[in-house]
Amino acid sequence: MGMETELKGRDSGHGLRGHAAGLWLLAVWLWLGCAETAAQEDLLLWQEDLELLAGEDGGSDGWADELEALADLRRAPLDINAATRAELERFPFLDARQVEEIQAYVYLHGPMKSIHELRLVPGLDRRTCELLAPFVRVDPGEGGGAPRVPTLRQLLSRSRHEVRARLDVPLYRRAGYATDYLGPPLRHSLRYRFSATSRLRFGFSGENDAGEPFFALHNRRGYDSYSGYFFVRDLGRLEALAAGNYRAGYGYGLVMGSGFLAGKSFSLSTARRRQGGLRPHTSTGEYDYLRGAALKVRAARWLALTAFYSHRRLDATLEADGSASAIQETGLHRTAREADRRRALTMQLAGGRADVRLGRVEAGLTGICYGFDRDYLPRQREYSRYYLRGRRFFNAGADYRLRLGPLTLEGEAATGTRGYALYNVVSARLPWWGLSALLSHRLYTHDYWAFFARAFGEGGGPPRNENGWYAALEAAPAEGWRLMASADFFASPWWRYRVSKPSRGTDLRWQAAWTRDRGLTVLGSYRLRLKERDLAGTGGAVVLPTRHHVVRLRLVASPGAGWTLRTTADGNRFCHGGLPPSQGWQLVQACAWRPWEGALRVVVQAAYFDTDGYDSRVYAYEEGLPGTFYVPSFSGRGLRWSACLSCEWRGRLSLVAKWGQTVYLDRTSIGTGTELIEGNRKSDVQLQLTLAL
Repeated sequence: MGMETELKGRDSGHGLRGHAAGLWLLAVWLWLGCAETAAQEDLLLWQEDLELLAGEDGGSDGWADELEALADLRRAPLDINAATRAELERFPFLDARQVEEIQAYVYLHGPMKSIHELRLVPGLDRRTCELLAPFVRVDPGEGGGAPRVPTLRQLLSRSRHEVRARLDVPLYRRAGYATDYLGPPLRHSLRYRFSATSRLRFGFSGENDAGEPFFALHNRRGYDSYSGYFFVRDLGRLEALAAGNYRAGYGYGLVMGSGFLAGKSFSLSTARRRQGGLRPHTSTGEYDYLRGAALKVRAARWLALTAFYSHRRLDATLEADGSASAIQETGLHRTAREADRRRALTMQLAGGRADVRLGRVEAGLTGICYGFDRDYLPRQREYSRYYLRGRRFFNAGADYRLRLGPLTLEGEAATGTRGYALYNVVSARLPWWGLSALLSHRLYTHDYWAFFARAFGEGGGPPRNENGWYAALEAAPAEGWRLMASADFFASPWWRYRVSKPSRGTDLRWQAAWTRDRGLTVLGSYRLRLKERDLAGTGGAVVLPTRHHVVRLRLVASPGAGWTLRTTADGNRFCHGGLPPSQGWQLVQACAWRPWEGALRVVVQAAYFDTDGYDSRVYAYEEGLPGTFYVPSFSGRGLRWSACLSCEWRGRLSLVAKWGQTVYLDRTSIGTGTELIEGNRKSDVQLQLTLAL
């Protein structure tokens, strides 16, 4: 899985405890070549932004696909002077206006002579330039005119074969291995990838989760999950061709969304980011993708057409009458019961897309039809009375973007078998203090059926049962400063999970960051969420307001000699009506050391956390294996430390090894049921070996 999240138990202790954590750094002096380790480090700036999103919707394995796409671009950077609009829009940290500003700068001033000229582009602040710089190059001889189509020989001259093996070894044993789990407690995968710049990619992979049998029982063919993809892009009129496993997202996600960067964050870009069209599914995630074929062609200078088809089998719980009552998203087949759900439901989808661009006006039409081979009838609760159910469905939507001077108007309207959804945004870049402003409105009816939709809103999941206004301001009042404030006011006309009545809520955020040229960044943020929730034990008869305060202070310093230090302090307080509040805090210290350029990198991290329970849990980003993004959450009281070593030899062979341990100071066991671990320690080792040619 690309996104790996841990949720721990609860604890009744609080306050400052006199426990300390030590950090041990083992310096291994090697003289090696350099390659992918540098790329992994360059992604860390963006990963810190993703960390802020992790608590929004529980994450998505689409993040792993995005990380791998950026790693490919790091190895073969785009020429900023010849990059097309579609190529620039692939960067998740650039919005449409910034893409236009980059292209306008090259058109008006000629090809850039240095990558440092990015700082002269209007609308690009220092952080955006830092995020973009590793993935682009400058060729002063290029720029202007139509982009050239590379020959097959040119593509193959910059090709790369890569074989990657991963092994996760838990140094503990869950109770399920003595009773229910059918396989060994090892997670392992094998992957092959071929890439020729970013235009041609194909690969395949096999993966087994811990507890799944290997070449036995229901996995007699070896791995539990196999995946393959073939993807071509930007070859003349052929803008994209996908076969095998792929992803598709259009407009603002009201019909089809990739599930990536759909939540609220400390950035305006997530509220106005359009979906990225077709992308290969390169991760080992087993749920959120399509399987079949898709084609996008440039029919005219102003018109692009896309057609796609998918046929795949999903894990589902079947009832005695043959209907499916639940779709399983975990991809786990460790027990006989989980194996019975495997590929029990077949889904087919067919759809199309038309993109029109006429000057400052962009518009798109998306339509899909999809269905199952048996009735899908999820068990109804009062809050889920209007959820999707049946056998055949459709969705259609129209999206637009219009730029009027400093103003940009954009949005999407969609409908389907039942209900409808509307999302509209007006944004402006003002001439004072680098100020940007945004105002959006969303209206998702309580009965909107859209299985593939992922859109901006409160919480994760498909857009439905929500009416909200979101306003945000972002400013750079002085060199090195970046300020952001936002307010979201939302209401649900029908019941929600754990809210047994129509409800309202407010989400307020504030963040300030200050960066010096010498590698020092100070960041502070505050968030207040006001919502409503059922009082436990009342069966929904009593609904009380909740208040959740979250504070973060972070210091990042690069003192030199290959060192980077990051200190983070988090605190939060959760109040539910007049009940005693639940509080939590954590202190995290991370140290990264890279003595030679790309040859060796060591990251160690230690954290102490103390929370009263799950409602006051804390999150902390942690260095993981390349292509993964790891943000564990903790509740209770304890310590977490980890060490990650990355080294490479001549850009051909790389090894990443990670060890991590969590120690709880308030319990003698971890988890419940089949996930029960006897003892208060949970340790694991991860190894990844990559051979590149």
